[in-house]
Amino acid sequence: MGNSLTQTANELTTITCKNSVPDWAMLDKLIQQWQPDLLLVGLPLNLDGSINTISKQVRLFGKRLNNRYNLPVEYEDERLSSNQADGIIRESLGYPSRTSKKALSKRDQVAAKLILQSYFNRHE
Repeated sequence: MGNSLTQTANELTTITCKNSVPDWAMLDKLIQQWQPDLLLVGLPLNLDGSINTISKQVRLFGKRLNNRYNLPVEYEDERLSSNQADGIIRESLGYPSRTSKKALSKRDQVAAKLILQSYFNRHE
């Protein structure tokens, strides 16, 4: 979640998928609660910046979001965001490993915050 006026990003929650299907009920609730103007989706690219199979699936997910919520969807490069999030978590929260369930959930939240902050930085 972020504020485009202050250009700040914040962690919100982790939304899980089951059998590649997102928790639409949770997404519906968050969209209704926060009433965003835009949905930002992290786009996984190869290290050289090229697209891959997962990138294509993410773009399809973005189209589903747009169709469901009638909101613009933009994409932001998410390369290495999980690695950056792991470092932040280890430093600030003292998690010994990125493999614990709690650490993995926190990693997704911190990575999402980093992706959104990167988007804000590009659109100053």
